[in-house]
Amino acid sequence: MRDLLSEPLNELQSANLSGWVNENQGSLIRESDLDSLRDLRTPGVDEKAIKLLRYLTRLHPSPGQTFAFRDALPSGARPGVMDFPRLLGVSWAKDKPELDYLVNTYLVRFKTLLEYVGQTRKVQITPAGWEQLSMTSGDGQDSTSAFVAMWFNDET
Repeated sequence: MRDLLSEPLNELQSANLSGWVNENQGSLIRESDLDSLRDLRTPGVDEKAIKLLRYLTRLHPSPGQTFAFRDALPSGARPGVMDFPRLLGVSWAKDKPELDYLVNTYLVRFKTLLEYVGQTRKVQITPAGWEQLSMTSGDGQDSTSAFVAMWFNDET
């Protein structure tokens, strides 16, 4: 078994573990869990972006609300300002350039699920963003299951 002192996590493993801890708060991590945690699957870009978008809707649940992304400001420092370290954990991003890519290139320009408002650095979730969230399950993947109610008796 490998320990963290003799074999530290690499940047990608650290990002994955941070994301996992964010999603499994309150879980006890035992030494026997370290090998499996080192080998966590890295979510794809779309998965990471949807995780981030889902988090943003929990913070700003009303359509039309605007908010800003700022580095290194503690959560709650100013209304509408995002906590940068928290965003890394939520999105499973390994660093600021990846987080910037997820927000600006992927969510704003490519998918148009977020948009900048006017000439400000504030963003809001677009109608397409709200629609996308209604079509995905909590894990960031498109839902492939459905509930079907059927009447079962001898005649059917």
